[in-house]
Amino acid sequence: MTRMKRREFVLAGGVSAVLAGCDAPRLGGADRLAFGATQQAAPPDLSGIDLYIPGYAPWLAKYQGVPVLEHPRMRRAIPKGYDQNITMLTRFGFDGSVRQALFPVRGHDIAISPDKRLGFFGSMERDTYVAFDPKTLDRIALGKPVRPYWIGGGHGAFLGNDLVAVTERAPKRPYSGKPQDHFGHVTLRDPRSLKIVGDFSTHGIAPHEIRILSDGSHAAIANYGSTVAPGETDYGLPRHIVEPSITVVEMESGKLVDKYLGNAREQLRHLCARDRETIFAIQAELIGEGEDRHFFKGQAAAHDADPTNSEGTSYAVAPTVRVNTASGRLVEVGTAAARTLMRHGLSIEFDEAHEEVIASYPATHTVMVFDAGSGALKHRTECQPIGLQYPCGIALLPGQEFYVVAGYMRNLYVFERGTHRLHRELCHYPLNFGHSHIVAA
Repeated sequence: MTRMKRREFVLAGGVSAVLAGCDAPRLGGADRLAFGATQQAAPPDLSGIDLYIPGYAPWLAKYQGVPVLEHPRMRRAIPKGYDQNITMLTRFGFDGSVRQALFPVRGHDIAISPDKRLGFFGSMERDTYVAFDPKTLDRIALGKPVRPYWIGGGHGAFLGNDLVAVTERAPKRPYSGKPQDHFGHVTLRDPRSLKIVGDFSTHGIAPHEIRILSDGSHAAIANYGSTVAPGETDYGLPRHIVEPSITVVEMESGKLVDKYLGNAREQLRHLCARDRETIFAIQAELIGEGEDRHFFKGQAAAHDADPTNSEGTSYAVAPTVRVNTASGRLVEVGTAAARTLMRHGLSIEFDEAHEEVIASYPATHTVMVFDAGSGALKHRTECQPIGLQYPCGIALLPGQEFYVVAGYMRNLYVFERGTHRLHRELCHYPLNFGHSHIVAA
C-alpha cells in the first residue's frame, strides 16, 4: 500500500466532474499524430467492456462536493461501526459510465467471475475480504482468513464461476528459523458467500499473486519470501528475506509440483503464467527513502516524489525473471540496459495471442514487452513523453486487440496488442486515486 499525503495537488482540476463520469478534453487529430498515435475511420466498439480500479486514497476524493468517506451513497457497503481500512472501487465503462463505492477492505486486487456476475476484492495484510456485484458495486458478503491472526495475501483468482482461490499469509511474526512455519495458504471459497470449501499450502512464505494455469488443475503462486526479523515486531529495511519463491501446486491434492527460489535481496511479488514452462515474475527490492537518488543523476529538470512508494521507502533495481525448467532456476529477462529500468515492477500480463509478456515499472515510467518463449525484450514504451505518469495497472481487453495501461493517479491509455501502438482516440482520462492493478471484464 502507498501513502498519498503531501500529494493533494494531483487532484486539481475537476474531481467532481470525473467522479460523475465526465472525461477530460480529448486531443484533436493533429495532436494524436504528434504523439505517434494512429487514426482510424471507425474506432472499435469497446462499450461492452468495464475496467475495475481500486482506489488506495479515498480521502483525496470528493463526490458531489462531499468527501467520499462521508457520503452515504459512497459508504453504502461499509458496515455500521466499521473503523478500519477503506478502499474505493471504480467501475469505469468504455461507454463512459462510472460507478464507485467504498469497501471495508485494505484492497489491492480485483477478480471478476467469467460470467461477470460476481466480484472479489482481495485484502492486503488485513483480515477482511469482500464479495460484490460487479454492476452495482453492492456488497454481497464479507469473508475472513482461514485461521485466527492470518491475513490476506492481496490477490484472488476465479476457477470458473463457482470457486475463487485466495492467497493468505501466516501470522505476521518474527522468523522462527524454519521456513515452513511461515508458509501461506490458498483458500478455495464459494464466491457468493466467501465460505471456505477447501485450502492448501502455498509451500512458500508470504504468498501474494496467484494464477491458475491453463490446465485448470495447477496454480502458480508468487511468494514474497520475507518475514519480520528475529527480535523485531514489524517489517524493517532492508526487508528480512528468507525464501522468495515461485511455487506450482496441484490444487486438488495440495501437492507441490515445482518450486523456484529467488535470491536473498529481492521479494518475488507478481507473476503471469500459462503453463509450468511459461511463468514470468516481478521482483522488488525495497530500500530507504532517498537511497534511490543516484538513479536520478544527470536529469536536467526537477521531478516529483514517487507516489507509489510506501512511507519511508523507495525501490532499487530488481530484474524481472522467468522460469527455466531445464535448469530449475529463475533467469533474468530483457537486456542489461533494460534491466536498469526495472525498479518497482508491478503489473505483468501474458498475451497468449502474440506470445508476449507485458510489464509495468512505475518508478521509471516504463512499460516493457518480452518474448514469452525466450524472455528477450521486444518493445519498450517510455510513458512520460506521451503523458502517462507512473504506469501501474495493465489489462488485456477481452475480445479485442488492445490493452490498457493505467497511470497511478489518473488516465487510462489504450495500446494495440502486438504492435504496441498508442490509440489516443480510445484513451480516457479519469482520476484513479492510486492503485496497483486493474482488471477488465
